Amino acid sequence: MGWDTYGQITVAVLTIGAAVLQVQRRGGRRAEIRQDLELLALLPKGSEAHRLMTKHIDSSVTKLIGVESEKRRDWTGVVLAIIFIAGALTAVYYAFQASGLLSVVLWVAAVLVGTIGAAGLAQDVVPRKRDAKGRPIE
Repeated sequence: MGWDTYGQITVAVLTIGAAVLQVQRRGGRRAEIRQDLELLALLPKGSEAHRLMTKHIDSSVTKLIGVESEKRRDWTGVVLAIIFIAGALTAVYYAFQASGLLSVVLWVAAVLVGTIGAAGLAQDVVPRKRDAKGRPIE
């Protein structure tokens, strides 16, 4: 592999890393609930807005508890899917370098392995109700 390839891979990894950090920085549902609690403290007690905000916070906490206790990701499947996708990208790289029948075989392998990896990633990264082995129930 040349320096161009290493540079492209580095840019891709940094882009993905930045996206992951941005998602983690937001804080998710817990941060939203925390902000709602801060707003609730500013509202006058006994007002209709205070009552509605309290009801909203209660429902948000109930949803959060339900999601955290029932729905989960299958991290083993996510890692395996990423490995499959990396294998497909490697096959694509070598398919560009090869010629003739080897190139065709590598392209077919890249498509098959990449499709399996993408499908696995789509299934396992989404929080879902799962059985003890990590398979989706719904």
